[in-house]
Amino acid sequence: MEFKKNYKKIAICAIIIGIIILSTIIYLTIKKLPDNKNVLIEDQSSLIAENILQSINEDNYSKFSEYFSDNVKKTMTNSEYQKLKGLILDSSGPYISKSSSSQMLKDGYELYIWNCEFKREKVIFSLSFKPTQNKIEGIWFDSTNLRKTNGLG
Repeated sequence: MEFKKNYKKIAICAIIIGIIILSTIIYLTIKKLPDNKNVLIEDQSSLIAENILQSINEDNYSKFSEYFSDNVKKTMTNSEYQKLKGLILDSSGPYISKSSSSQMLKDGYELYIWNCEFKREKVIFSLSFKPTQNKIEGIWFDSTNLRKTNGLG
């Protein structure tokens, strides 16, 4: 009888310890996983960036502006796109590829930055999104030649 009581106590303690260990492992695993929403947005932002960069070579405003927010579409009209495209192609040449990227949260926006290779130079290309939307809120191109052309470098 004494053996059965001790056995039950030991079994209950083992089950409780097992649950604690299992809970700790699950908690640590979940804590290490990235926020799936951000991973999805990062993957999407890379595809969106590629579309925008390719659209410059293709002279395709629809593709260029496809993911713009309404505010950006009001500012970056087809006419403004033609000016920007001309400036980029004259200064930097056609787009070739993009490589390393970085991501940061700044002033309530997710900012993605890529190092890009154009025919004549490297260009830094950036897009900003509101974290809850997949619409572009800002777009920037920066390079030595672009700054010189604009009288900034």
